[in-house]
Amino acid sequence: MNEERTKNTVKMMLQKTGGKRDPYIMRQIVLRLAESFGVSVDTVKTRLIMMGYPEVQGVLVSLGDQEIPDHGCRGPWEEGITYTIAPHEAFEMMRDPTFREAIESGQYTYVEGHFCLNRFEYVHTYRGEKKLSAYARWNIDECCLAFRTVVEPVPVKYDKTHAQKRKPVNGVYETHHVLAADPGSAARNTENLRFAEDAIRWCEIARSMKSPKDLIMELIRKKGLTTEVVSARLGISQPVFSRWLSRDISLRHVIAVCLALDLRADISLKLVNLAGYSLNQPTKENSIFLSLLFESYHIPLSRANEILVSNGLAPLTNGQQEMEAV
Repeated sequence: MNEERTKNTVKMMLQKTGGKRDPYIMRQIVLRLAESFGVSVDTVKTRLIMMGYPEVQGVLVSLGDQEIPDHGCRGPWEEGITYTIAPHEAFEMMRDPTFREAIESGQYTYVEGHFCLNRFEYVHTYRGEKKLSAYARWNIDECCLAFRTVVEPVPVKYDKTHAQKRKPVNGVYETHHVLAADPGSAARNTENLRFAEDAIRWCEIARSMKSPKDLIMELIRKKGLTTEVVSARLGISQPVFSRWLSRDISLRHVIAVCLALDLRADISLKLVNLAGYSLNQPTKENSIFLSLLFESYHIPLSRANEILVSNGLAPLTNGQQEMEAV
C-alpha cells in the first residue's frame, strides 16, 4: 500500500464528513483502499490503525460466522482499545475480578459482541433477539465495556462482506500496562503482579537472544503477531522483510521494527545493540531515534517518517522502494 496514495484517499473521503470519522465513512474508506490496492480488508485495517485511524476497528468486524454491526465512538477512539469480544474470550476474562464483578452485577448484557449497559436506550428486543439501538452503535464508548487489545488480526480470505477474524493469543507479553485499578482492590494487586512478571519475562528474552534476527522473531512470536502483520505495519512485503532479517539490518530498519512491534525502550535498545549499533553519539538523527523509541507507544511509523523527513533526515522506510533499497 503506497502511503501517499493512502493518505490522500483517506483525506479526500473524510472531507465529505467534515473530518468526522463515523462508522459509515470508515467502512467506505476501508473498502475503497482494499479494492484500489488489491489487498485484504485485514491488511488495510492494520495499516490504517498504524497510521492513526483506530476507528476502523469498529467496521467490517466478524466473530466466527457472526458479522458485527459497524459501530463507533462519540468521542475519540483510543488506540489499542476494542469494544468487541468473543464469548470464549469473555469466559477467559472472568478470571479478572474487576470484569467478573461488573458482569455479575447484572448491569451489563452481551449484545452483538459487546457488553452493553442493560438500559432501554441502548438495548432493544426485536422478535425475541436483543439488538443494540442505533444510538448505542454510534456511541459505543458511552454504553459498552472497553478492552485493551491483546489479540491480532488473523489473515482471512476477503470477499467484501467479511473482514478480520480474531483469535485469542496465548502467552502474549504486554509491553505497556494500563495501571488504573482502584487503590486497595484485588485488581490493583493483579496489575502490580502482572507488571513485575512481564518485566522479568521481557528482560529474560532480551538476554537470551544472540542475534537481531533471533530477537525479532522471538518478539513477534511472544507478542502473538505474524510476519505478515509486521510487514503490513512496516508498509513492505513479507519477502522484503525476510531480506531485512537475512543480512546485516540497517539502523533505520531496526528502529522501524521497534516501532512496528511497539516495544519497550529497553528492549528496543537491546535490539539496536545486538544489530551492532549505538545511539550514544549526540547527533541529530540519534537524538530523534532515541525519542522515537521512548515514545513508540504513541507514535505510528508513518508519523515517525514524517518527523525525520521534516528535519532533513531519511525516513525509516520507503515502502515499496525498499525492494530496491535492501
